[in-house]
Amino acid sequence: MRLVKGLSLSVILICLLLSDSASAQFRNWDRFEFGGNFIMASGTFNGVSGVYDGNNYFIGDTTVKRSISTSMGYGGFIGTSIPFKRLGHESVWAVSIEIMGNQLIWSDLNSIYNGSGTLAPNKVAGSLNGVTTQIAMPIGVDYKVGTDAIKTQRESLGASFGVGFMPVMNGTVMENVKTYDEHGSGFNYGLNPYGKAEVAFYAGMCFKLRAMFSYGKLNYMFENSNIGKFNDGPMRITGGTNLTLSLVIMPFSGRWVEHSWYNTYDTYNPFDKLH
Repeated sequence: MRLVKGLSLSVILICLLLSDSASAQFRNWDRFEFGGNFIMASGTFNGVSGVYDGNNYFIGDTTVKRSISTSMGYGGFIGTSIPFKRLGHESVWAVSIEIMGNQLIWSDLNSIYNGSGTLAPNKVAGSLNGVTTQIAMPIGVDYKVGTDAIKTQRESLGASFGVGFMPVMNGTVMENVKTYDEHGSGFNYGLNPYGKAEVAFYAGMCFKLRAMFSYGKLNYMFENSNIGKFNDGPMRITGGTNLTLSLVIMPFSGRWVEHSWYNTYDTYNPFDKLH
């Protein structure tokens, strides 16, 4: 419920920024964008792993600290940008704000040490996977040039480079455990820096490809109890790096006109409204 409330409040915030009732500089439906994410997250696993002999007989538990990465991560987002400083004929500084919802899957949290001393999936009890639901709000400053920088249809290419901070909320449950309320981490919060780069293409509508990299200590999961046949606990996943690749669509870009304060001074542009 808290997760739903948090997402709802974030969506309302974006809508207020875009609404006609907001002040003129925030009327940016033409810059509204949405898309899909593919996420590759990595971190550190600290916890208990079982030790088995060559005949799959349980010997005991051992503590282990190892690197871990998601086996799958996907999500979606909505957002906009607000120019605040023009730099040249086709470039601006802009504030960007987005809301994204992602799901990350951490596989084989109960991996065991087999008879050869190597880490392997637990075929005796079955795999234990953690599923993290993530809500994040990247807020930063972008340098933008080209088609989406000045909302022009006459330029077919554009690019953006930005940095900022990203408040994050993570909630993790155990995928293979029936009673989710008893096992999982609740909600964890963090604030990570990020950097991003994107390239834009205009072909009747503006499309963008984006790469965003964030890093910092971020708690994904802390399980302090026994998880039945899967693991004796405890276990913790602490985040390290996060790479998000996105396909971005700007659905209202088909109505772009160059009549805004950041491009009306461009005297060589026949589409300008110079008065």
